[in-house]
Amino acid sequence: MNGKAWIIGLLAVAVCVPAFAQLPDDAERKVIDSLMTRIAALEQTGRELHEKYPDSKTAEAQKACKADFPDLPEQARNLRGEAAALQTLAFKVYLSMAANDLVQCVDCLGTVTACDGASASLERARDQMKRMEDYAKRQAAGEDKS
Repeated sequence: MNGKAWIIGLLAVAVCVPAFAQLPDDAERKVIDSLMTRIAALEQTGRELHEKYPDSKTAEAQKACKADFPDLPEQARNLRGEAAALQTLAFKVYLSMAANDLVQCVDCLGTVTACDGASASLERARDQMKRMEDYAKRQAAGEDKS
């Protein structure tokens, strides 16, 4: 429960951060882009898992699922750790939320609805990046006129 409260608190702060926040530096931008790519790929894998094993509640189905999709929850937990280490708060929040949902999305006992949550958080991160890029472009255009 404390983990969810922490994420909700970070989300509240991220919503309050103005849309004109500075773009992350190049090094962090590469990390963010890599995280977004890996989160999207793992979310797709989670959807494939749930399509192949729609009812993985039986021991046999769980065993087969885990054999076909090994170590996915651990990969998602690792992504969550990487996202939590980001410096830019909005991306730290959105990508942590996406990775948190991925843990259930890619778990054989999880649900496909967790994949929807990961997708939504990832989309918010992409929207935030676009807003920051657009603002930086407008800022640069304004500085060029001076």
